[in-house]
Amino acid sequence: MKEAIIHDLPASEVINIIQTDAELAQKLIQLANSPLYTSASEIKSCEDVVSCLGLSATANLVTCITLRQLFICHDKQLMAAMQNLWRRSLYVSCLSFVLAEEVGEINSDDALLAGLMSDIGVIPLLRFADQYAGELPEIEQLEKVVPFIRAPVGNLLLNSLGFGFSEDLLSIQLHSEDWRYESGGELSLVDIVILAKLHSYFGSQHTYQLPFINTIPAYAKLKNGKLTPDFSLNVLRQASQRIKAVIDVLA
Repeated sequence: MKEAIIHDLPASEVINIIQTDAELAQKLIQLANSPLYTSASEIKSCEDVVSCLGLSATANLVTCITLRQLFICHDKQLMAAMQNLWRRSLYVSCLSFVLAEEVGEINSDDALLAGLMSDIGVIPLLRFADQYAGELPEIEQLEKVVPFIRAPVGNLLLNSLGFGFSEDLLSIQLHSEDWRYESGGELSLVDIVILAKLHSYFGSQHTYQLPFINTIPAYAKLKNGKLTPDFSLNVLRQASQRIKAVIDVLA
């Protein structure tokens, strides 16, 4: 995969690699022009993307776009579940991006990628079931085992892809829904995804199972009581605009 190597290359080579894939280049330019970012001028080329967003952000976006290839099944029911997983992952991704922007302590593009990968451990389960469609339990029963295998399977998957992900990104699999997880004294990438995941459940059937937000370690690391109810509503409002734009490009 292209994204596994572009972090270590000069910008000119990165641009040349991306341009060999017309669809990838088009989606990259569309994302760079979307409400996810606030570019002062229209981005028309891969050169513009790298110039405006930087090499690291470009590499993360390429990874996000390419990850879409993993969310595929042949069975109709399983493909519907995979599409729901992809859309939910995009939602958590955008929430992570907006939260990181708002708190200003974590790189927002790293948060975008981390949020997208937070449930990637579900993919192998659905794809395994796809190989034995009609022989394995119904999707509702498969979903019951997800909480028990999502983290270790996700870690194995990411290590097998050859992306060279950092330890912070790999730990997302283990702790994104571990509300009581303590990552250390300073706000971390894992904390951002934990907060994003918590926000993603607001208003859902899982709301009653959630802890009070001011009781989790990730919240305590936000400076000056940043995450007030009004702040949370603003984050969700901003994310809703951005998630629609991202889904329009990547769904």
